[in-house]
Amino acid sequence: MTVAQRKKFILNGHAAADDFDAVASVYYGIYDRLTDWGHATANVVVAPAKEDGQPDWDRAGPTNLEKPSSDSGPADMAEASRLAILVDEIDGCDSATSLLLWLDPETGNPNMGQIAGPEADGDIAMRIIGRDIGAAPPAKEYKPGPLSASLLKLAEKISPPPAANDNEPQIDKRLIAFGDAYGGQIIGNTLFSAKVDGALGQIVFSADGNAWFHTSKGARRIGLPEKPKDRFAVDWFGDLEEDMPKETIVKGVFGVNEFTMLSGKPGSGKSVITTDLACHVAAGMEWHGRKVKQGLVVYVAAERRALTKRRMMAFRKHHGIGTIPLAVIGGRLDMTSSVADAEALAASIRQLEEDCGHKCVWIVIDTLTRVFGPGDQNATKDMGKFVLSCDALREAVPDSHVTVIHHTGWAGDRGKGAIDLDGAVDASFLVKKEAAGYILECDGANDGDEGVIAHFRMEGVQVGVDADGEPTMAPVVVPGAGEGPAEKLLSGPKRKAIHALAELSVDGEPVPMALWRAKCRELFDNGGGKSQDALNKQFERAKRSLLDEGLVQQVDAGFLPS
Repeated sequence: MTVAQRKKFILNGHAAADDFDAVASVYYGIYDRLTDWGHATANVVVAPAKEDGQPDWDRAGPTNLEKPSSDSGPADMAEASRLAILVDEIDGCDSATSLLLWLDPETGNPNMGQIAGPEADGDIAMRIIGRDIGAAPPAKEYKPGPLSASLLKLAEKISPPPAANDNEPQIDKRLIAFGDAYGGQIIGNTLFSAKVDGALGQIVFSADGNAWFHTSKGARRIGLPEKPKDRFAVDWFGDLEEDMPKETIVKGVFGVNEFTMLSGKPGSGKSVITTDLACHVAAGMEWHGRKVKQGLVVYVAAERRALTKRRMMAFRKHHGIGTIPLAVIGGRLDMTSSVADAEALAASIRQLEEDCGHKCVWIVIDTLTRVFGPGDQNATKDMGKFVLSCDALREAVPDSHVTVIHHTGWAGDRGKGAIDLDGAVDASFLVKKEAAGYILECDGANDGDEGVIAHFRMEGVQVGVDADGEPTMAPVVVPGAGEGPAEKLLSGPKRKAIHALAELSVDGEPVPMALWRAKCRELFDNGGGKSQDALNKQFERAKRSLLDEGLVQQVDAGFLPS
């Protein structure tokens, strides 16, 4: 074949490769469509064969094409595989211009090539023929019966409008976006060779404005895929707001969109104090003198779920409260193999939000060990995967806070495992047992109070009776000794700073700032190896806050407690 141009496109369905009657019906359907439009002359022909009997499309030309052996169709599959449509006398083209259209025997996808005439005619000729094939057949003047009328009404819904009779067919511009999304080629009002979910087909708009995707298996409505979210968030310096207060779940301790870790030895009370925090937030009750942001709290009890529920029952009975947006979730989680379980948990939380009518503000995971899957807590790679899952969970539940409860080693100074978790959290907390009860302290925060956050002790509350008639008890948290009203409001660096100032000013003399700063740096660092710059900034923040709150006064020679 002398081919000036060749194009591929897909029809609205194709026949099975071994059904030669069905193959013939496709060809004669195309023949009828072209004949109905009258923009060209069409004939069903048989292409020459290679030695193995396969069609030789490259050798096909106007002089070696034959008629089918019968007007009723091909005699066998061998002949059906060589069927084609010869198109001549195309509007606006040279009289010698001819096109050949044939179906690929393996895929059923039609091909079209120019076999004669000036090459300049190739593109416009193919556009006209492709347009007429994709357009609905022209209306015939007749009065349809009831069945025909119903069929015509259905056709109007799913077929595109007919193309105009001109040499430069207009395209349906609505298809451009679909072409960008699904590929293919627009000819007239049809997007040919669109690929959707791995299937090839054509897309057309129906009269009611809906886009339809047609394949050999039928047609279905289709829309544009969702635009992917920008990968990176950008804030221009000039657009930063002057007043950007930090949003918190528990003031000064847990912030919105943060990730924290709370650790302790076995029996230290880490799950008890976290349960108490969770109940206060869900109930909208101040916690140890700190304001809270009420909302849905989801407590993932990956271990001792029944015990967690008894602790919450004890809280409910002790405080005399009713229903609050607090849910306990059980079940197996693996947050190291992939982010799939984190995404599944986020989906469950979104459903809980709908059920209770509150946005989720806090997600507690108790404990890290029970959700670490097959990972090794001492391996940086596996700990990195866990952090990735926690980030995915927090991002999938906007404006939430994620806290993971973790075990410490027997030294009790930090959570077990790779240090990557320490670097990933916004704040880390330790729960310790002391002679008078327990303390919750923050041993590091990016932007929050540090040091002792709360002193507490536990009291038992009866939540039921067992099979032997013995009472079932569960602990509740009550404020511990050494926590007066002022200390409730003074935590971390501020508490250390004012204690240092009081210690240095025992004789009532003002304390020079250099001396006060040096003492504070010593207390803030506590052997942790922080940089001098970080310690100085910490002191400046504490000093400024204490002055603003009127707890410290500045005199000519230095500073004194108020």
